Amino acid sequence: MINRLSSLAGEYAVQVLTEMDAAGALCVNPGKPTAEFRHKFAALQTLEKSGIPIPETRLVRGGQDLNKAIEELGGPPVVLKYARGAQGLGVIWAESRDTAVSVAESLNLIQYDVLFQRYYPDARKLDLRVLVLGDKAIGAVQRVAGEADFRSNFHRGGMLYRYDLPPELEKLAVSASGALGLHFSGVDIIETGRGPVVLEVNLSPGFEGFDKVYASDIATTVVEWAKSRI
Repeated sequence: MINRLSSLAGEYAVQVLTEMDAAGALCVNPGKPTAEFRHKFAALQTLEKSGIPIPETRLVRGGQDLNKAIEELGGPPVVLKYARGAQGLGVIWAESRDTAVSVAESLNLIQYDVLFQRYYPDARKLDLRVLVLGDKAIGAVQRVAGEADFRSNFHRGGMLYRYDLPPELEKLAVSASGALGLHFSGVDIIETGRGPVVLEVNLSPGFEGFDKVYASDIATTVVEWAKSRI
């Protein structure tokens, strides 16, 4: 089964996948990590415990903790993210403390978990999406944000350029995917000034942009890999 469940997938879809996995069906990405790591903070916790470098991140719920989190992240600007966002949706660049606190409090009020992350200016120099299949990277692109948006996601208008991945970054991407128990993932890596970190791992990565950049057919590659596992 080639499951395509994003972080926004409903609980019903996740439970169906989990039951199929438990029944012995071959799933490209198993049910347990798909269910557990749709929450970005849970995924980041597991990556950190596995020795994978990640951005400085806080998960807080209102009050003075918001101001404390901003201070611990070096002060504004900071990046706010929905804990279950996808394709750049729910990613907010908060230039001031007031904006960060106001947005977080509003989202908390409607029961949205919000991550605070340090803003790394060096990410504009190197922002990669690496597709990992099995135990190797099958492609990497450098993402460049459009002029009117700091988000570099392809679906937000970011430009993609083929990137020759050095061995150390391929190892980082494969290790991150494996730490979450995934067989197919999109690993986002950025430069921070203190070295590359794994920004997040996408459990159901899109590959439209990859196919255009590489003139490839990623879907067929994934299908052939899955068939080889039967």
